[in-house]
Order: sequence, then structure tokens, then C-alpha cells
Amino acid sequence: MTKDFDVKIKATTIKVNYHVMSFLDSSSNGNKYSSRAANAAYCASDSSVAAFQKFHDIAYGKNSAGADNQPAEGTNGAPDSTFVAWGKQAGVTSADFSTCVSANQHSKLVVAVTDDASKAGVSGTPTVFVDGKRVGSVNSAPTVATIDAAITTALSKAKSTAA
Repeated sequence: MTKDFDVKIKATTIKVNYHVMSFLDSSSNGNKYSSRAANAAYCASDSSVAAFQKFHDIAYGKNSAGADNQPAEGTNGAPDSTFVAWGKQAGVTSADFSTCVSANQHSKLVVAVTDDASKAGVSGTPTVFVDGKRVGSVNSAPTVATIDAAITTALSKAKSTAA
């Protein structure tokens, strides 16, 4: 998320729901990085919303050398031990987190969320919906202005039907 979105989220001007999916397992040399990373994110969410957000920012951010933490397609991706280390960086202190990651505890949730997203026509990230309608195009984050316009349209329709 950009700083503009973060400001709106913190001010509760907008609500963001993350649906962590696993589109790229076939591109991770058989180690199912995408599913395991999604599982680890859900494991972090078991701790708290803040832990999930920090974990998400780490997983999709850069490491201390400035390289992307998210692996390139066609590579192995990080092992579970890296997810556990990222959890610690995100403030997850429970030993249950490591067990959750290694046991792939949320694998069924990852499959269900991914299947639901695919049925809704989601084929890449980020994908943004406002009031059930896609905003922006596949693999391209919409701007704050575009999302604001979609929210304004949705609110005006809601007000006009409420009367």
C-alpha cells in the first residue's frame, strides 16, 4: 500500500480486506512458495491485525540488501524458516506461529480463498474491488484518486436508494 492509502486506513476513511491467495505455486519449482507464504500470512493474522500487516509488508517488501523478499517466478522461494523469521520481525512472539507455518495449518483456507478469487475473475495482484466492482486493471494498482472516485460513486448510489 502507498502512504496515501495508509493515511486513509488509519483515519478509518476506508476499510481494506486482504484476501491472501496462492496463484504462483506452479512457478516456484515445486516448493509451493505461494501457498506456504499465504499460509504464513494467515498464521501471522492469528496473532493480530498489526502482525499480519507487518508480515505482509515484509513478505512483499525488500530485505536489508534492497532485494525483493518476494521471489521471482521460476525460483524456489524462501523456506518456512524465513517465514518464521519474518514473523518475529513482525512482532509475532508465540511459538504457535512456527507450528502453524510448518504444519501448513491454514492450507484449506488458502485454497478456498484462491478458488473464490478465481471464480470472481481475479487472476493477479493487486486487485481492488469497491462495492463489488473491480477498480483498475489486472496487475496494476489503481491510484488513490481512482479508488476515491469509485467510493464516491458507490456512496452516491447507496444514498439515492436509501430514500
